[in-house]
Amino acid sequence: MSMKKFVHAAALVAFCCILSPGCGGGAENSVAAPPEKVPTAEELAASYEAQAKDYQQQQREMQQRDSSR
Repeated sequence: MSMKKFVHAAALVAFCCILSPGCGGGAENSVAAPPEKVPTAEELAASYEAQAKDYQQQQREMQQRDSSR
């Protein structure tokens, strides 16, 4: 077997192993710890609302800065 064929075969085996279940590939096989505190829907909504307000404020400031040029 030539070196080139051997490298291709080794790469194919590694690729298949990484993607196969139980071999460490894919997010569904990860063993990450769950978050300590999962936010409630109300907390998420409040967070998104605060982010939206911050974004709107930034947009207003940019528009004011651009209009003063």
